[in-house]
Parts: sequence; structure tokens; C-alpha cells
Amino acid sequence: MRSSWKTIMDFMEVVRRSRVEGVSLQAAREGDIIVGGTLVVTAYFFIYSTRKIAGEDELIILHVAIDHVERVKAPALTAVVCLKDFRRLQFEFQTPEDCVDMMDALEALSKPVRIHHLHAFTHFPRVTLPPMLWPFSTAEALLAAWGCSQERYRVSYINSGFKVCASYPQDIIVPLSITDDEIKKSASYRHQGRFPMVCFHHKKSGAVLIKCGQPLVGPTSKRCREDVSILNACLPGLSKGKVMDIRSQSIAQQHMSKGGGTEIPSHYPQWRVEYAKLDSPLLLQASLTKLLDACGDPSLSHSSSWFGRLESSGWLEHVSKLMSAAKAVSLAIHNDGSSVVVHGAGSRDASLQVTSLAQILLDPHCRTVHGFIELVKREWLDSGHPFSLRHNHVKSAPEKEKAPIFLQFLDSVWQVMQQFPLSFEFNEGLLHNLFVHSYSSVYGTFLYDSPMERRKNKLDDKTQSLWRYLSQPHVYSPLLNPLYDLNPSVLLLSVSPLTVTLWRRLYLNTSIEAQLTPPTLNALKELKDTNTALREKLSTVRKELMDLQIKGRKFASNWS
Repeated sequence: MRSSWKTIMDFMEVVRRSRVEGVSLQAAREGDIIVGGTLVVTAYFFIYSTRKIAGEDELIILHVAIDHVERVKAPALTAVVCLKDFRRLQFEFQTPEDCVDMMDALEALSKPVRIHHLHAFTHFPRVTLPPMLWPFSTAEALLAAWGCSQERYRVSYINSGFKVCASYPQDIIVPLSITDDEIKKSASYRHQGRFPMVCFHHKKSGAVLIKCGQPLVGPTSKRCREDVSILNACLPGLSKGKVMDIRSQSIAQQHMSKGGGTEIPSHYPQWRVEYAKLDSPLLLQASLTKLLDACGDPSLSHSSSWFGRLESSGWLEHVSKLMSAAKAVSLAIHNDGSSVVVHGAGSRDASLQVTSLAQILLDPHCRTVHGFIELVKREWLDSGHPFSLRHNHVKSAPEKEKAPIFLQFLDSVWQVMQQFPLSFEFNEGLLHNLFVHSYSSVYGTFLYDSPMERRKNKLDDKTQSLWRYLSQPHVYSPLLNPLYDLNPSVLLLSVSPLTVTLWRRLYLNTSIEAQLTPPTLNALKELKDTNTALREKLSTVRKELMDLQIKGRKFASNWS
């Protein structure tokens, strides 16, 4: 209640007028201009209404969905509201005073001072959301699902209460031979206490995927024997492992001079270090800005100059680099049987991109709705990606820390889906939902920067869960892929320039809604069922044929 009153008081201070008549709206790229509408500003939303078309006469947008406001200097009657989902809404007012008053209000309200001032803390649906249809797996259940031998790995609760690492979950999978004291010493040697943690086990090869922070080698080449022991205990048999440092070698060396660094070969003789050369969050944000400038150009067309702007933005190159790193990790685990360690400097951004995407390539469960949602929770929320910092949820978040880390991951998943359209249970609608809700504050799922902060601020008790919303049948049904066919194989990803394309329906802001009508969906499902039945029949006929061939050979041998 106190938070609500504070929000109302803030609203009264920054809003000179909450309602303006005679406002025209033009949505970028759609070209349609709506004349004579009303723009209303409330504590959490702004509303544009024409009161002319029943059911389609209102546009309601959360303030925190606003990325920035662009004001046109001449004439001073026009302003463009740029949303975080890449929509651009151009408003034209009758007087300059109307324009200034409303845009000042939207700019002020789009960045609350504190997280608990966000809409998620006052949003309570009229109907109580049902429990999750797919309960999240415990660490013990993950070990069983991965086929981990109880003689190799165990669940440690040394991080209970987040005493060792604030950005890790409280239950950690580690080698059985490693003691909790060794974990503590390793944590003191790794950046932000992020000691080596097993995040995936490959049933066939026995190799594991490990995430951690950079080692605090420093200019004096410090060493931690316990850290070496943890990594060596993750090696299957006599194989050697790979360290995937997501930085370039030169950047890693710069960090070494500042107290960080990477694994020194003489300290880790059973591991070889490779560098993925992924770019920094700052460069990634600059690249996205260039991409959106090109996509938001009113003169957008399929001209060669526009494609030149797309290429010069570098966005697709960033996506391709991430896909290449994840592919290298998946092949090392599946083909070579090598355990892989992934880390960067802080290891809460690009490292999580690589470990998540690699698991999608390796594990068919991660390509189901339940598995993908669980992957996002486990690898992003529970592993400490700073969503509020990177998404600028509040005013105190520095603008220079803003970065589309999670968006780049979702884009990479979309790229994989284009290459393997039948291997995913979900369609791009699920990716779009996660993108939108990671920036908005309708649900509290993506708020704060670590699992410790979410628990400290009792987020589960004070806000609604996006996962419970998505698990409702009427919500997730349109997000399903009607042609999904379980593919147990590892996805052999292509990263050639021709296969990495622009996610047009997102960046060009065309409709993300399901494009198939119910009759078409039913027809596709019937075709899929028919195809499945024919496959089963073919398998039965082949078996019968083999049996007849065996009997024929036996009969022939008896007569010879």
C-alpha cells in the first residue's frame, strides 16, 4: 500500500495534465493516421483512445515499456514514443504546450526511481492464476534426468542463504569427490565467488558443461589447487577438457593486469583454452541501436542502401559469433567427449548465452515449452543475469550498462528454429513473449539482478509469476508448433552468412501473432498424424520383411 501511495504522489508531481484531446497517432511503417483521439496518462499506463471502433478503440501501453521519446523540433507539435519492443508511435498535437506537457510526463514516468514502484507490485489479475502445469526440476531431478552417475556428481547446499555466491542458486551440482571446503576456496579464487558449477551432463559421452567466473590470476599468476581439482574432477576418463573464454585473448590479458585473467596452461595442464571473441555489452548495444535506426527509417524499403545499413550495424555478425561459440561447445561435448568450461569476466552475460544455446543444441528437452522455460529460469534467472541493470528497469540503472544480452540469445534461438523448424515444440511467439515481459513489469519474474535479491525482496509473494501465466492452456496453446516432431539428435548448426537472417517479424515490427487459421492448424495436425501413422506402418512392414528374409535364408540353408 505504501508503494502505491508513493507512486501516486510521484505521478502528481510530474504530470501537469493527465488528458489531452485532439491527438493524432501514426504507427511507424503502417502508414495509417488516426485523427481526433485522446491521450491519457495514468500512474502506470498511457492510453490512446478514439472511441470510434468498438473493441479496437484503445491503445494501452505501460510506461516502463517506453525506451525513449524523440521530439521533433519543427514543428514542435510532433513527438515519437519509441517502445522497448521496437514499435514507434508518432503523436501529433494541436499546440506545442500539449506536446511538451504529455511528453515530459511520459519521460518522467517511464523510469521509476525504485523497483518496488513498478507495476508488477500492484498488478493482481481479477482471476487468480492456477499453479504451474510444469513444476521446475530440483537439482536432484536434473541429475536423474541427465543420467548422471551418483558416483560422479552430487548436489551441494553450501550456497544455502547465498553465503558463498549471491548470483548462484542455493543448490549446486558439483563433482562427488569435491568437498564443500574446496568449493569455498575455489569461490575465493573466482570472480564474484562464481566457482565452477555443472550446468549440463551429456549422457552418451559423460562430458559436462561448466560455468564459472574468471579466475583471479592477476599479474602475479596466482594459483588455486582446489580450483584445479574441481575442474579435473569433471573430466570423463582420461580425456582433456576445453575452456571457452568468451573474450578475446587480448581482453583476457588486460583483465589479468587488473587482477582477473584466464586459466594458465601450466596450472591447468589437462585443459586447453580457446577464445570465442564475443564483443562487449557496450558494442552490442551500439549495434542494436544502428539496427533499429535502419528498421525505423520511414523510407524503409528493400533497396541496396537499406541492406547496407543492416550489414553495417553488425547485429547479424554478433548473432553469428554467439552461434559459432555455442556450436563449438556442443561439438566438443558430443563429438569429442570433452568437458567444457565457459566463462568471461563477470560471466553473467555472454557466458550464459553460450551455455544456454549449447544446451538447446544438445538436449531435445530444452526444445520443448517446459524445457525451454526451465532453461531460462535455470541459466538466466537463477544464474544471476542482471536483468534490471541490462534492461534499465529503473532510473538508477546507468545508461551505459544497458545491453540486449537476453535479446541476442532469443534471436540466436530463433535462428536455430529456422534451420530446424520441426525440432521445437514452440513457435516464435514464446520467444516474443519472453522478450516483451523481460522488459515490462506486468509480472515480477525478470525483476532484480540475482536470485538473492529476489528472495530478499520477497518477489514471489509480492508479484505475479510469468511462468504461471504462460502455463495456462489458453495462453500456451497458440505458442505451440503444430508440426513439432521430437528430434533426439544433436542439432548440427550452420553459421554461414546465408543462414543467419534478420528476425523480420520482431525488428520490423510485423505481427508476431499466430498466422495460421484454426482450419489450417487442424489440417496440419491431420497431416502430421497421418505422417506419423505411415511411419509406424513403414517400420512394421520393414520388420516383417526382415523376419521373412531371415526365414528365407534359414529355409534355403536347410535345402542346400
